[in-house]
Amino acid sequence: MNMNFSQKLEARCDPSSSSYNYTNRAYVTNEPIVEKIGDYQYIRINEYLLGAMQINDSAIGTFHPPARINMGMHPNVSTGGSFPVNDSNLRFLLKVVKPFVGSVSIPSKTMFTVYVTTNPTDPLSYPVYTISYTGRIIAPQSCSIDSGTVLDIKFGDILASEFNQAGAGNKPASIDPQTRSVSVQCSNMNAAATLTFRIESEKSQGDMLVSNNDDVGFKISDLNGKTLIPNNLSSFSEFLLNQNQNATISFKAWPVSITGNKPALGPFNSRAYIRIDFP
Repeated sequence: MNMNFSQKLEARCDPSSSSYNYTNRAYVTNEPIVEKIGDYQYIRINEYLLGAMQINDSAIGTFHPPARINMGMHPNVSTGGSFPVNDSNLRFLLKVVKPFVGSVSIPSKTMFTVYVTTNPTDPLSYPVYTISYTGRIIAPQSCSIDSGTVLDIKFGDILASEFNQAGAGNKPASIDPQTRSVSVQCSNMNAAATLTFRIESEKSQGDMLVSNNDDVGFKISDLNGKTLIPNNLSSFSEFLLNQNQNATISFKAWPVSITGNKPALGPFNSRAYIRIDFP
């Protein structure tokens, strides 16, 4: 993915008694480098993707951040006047490290913060600009789960005392797990392909989804009783597509105590998502 940096940026350094007019530029990331391929340095974007960047500068040519680079000179550097910062032709590489089905959203996040100094040992105090990314990657293989239908599971009234009697991580004695099934329709897949499903949620603790009542949550398992840990790539259950690229996946859900404390009275709810992946 190539991008042209068309916005005009200028920087200014404190005036100096010397006539030294060269600058140093630091491209800093808070993420660790997880892989290097040639000069490209990849950082993790999410569980599916790594990203790396190449930048072409008008003074020194091509380099690959994160890096601290000695740049060209400009007569305004030592006088305190403004001078241009001319990065151009930014190339952003994505590497798929885990195959995915459908699409993957990339939330907006800063990849590099850029500082300009006159000496490579100067502290990095004032960022000049940032390089950020956001987007969505769409794979040709896709699956729909009951056409996006919301599956509402109700457990009725439960005595608050049953939750603290059950203890943290356990269900009230009067409640049985409920089983639900959803249909899956896939496209551009091999017939009889093996896929996996796992659980994602907005708020979780260990193997439990946390509800809008912090003392109460839910657990979800496959039909074999294997608890599916929310937001955990390694916690999944497999299923098989038929010749028409269809399948039915089933799971169990039940309420549990999160803390072992007696919860406040009132309704409680939580929301979970089913994520389909390649194994």
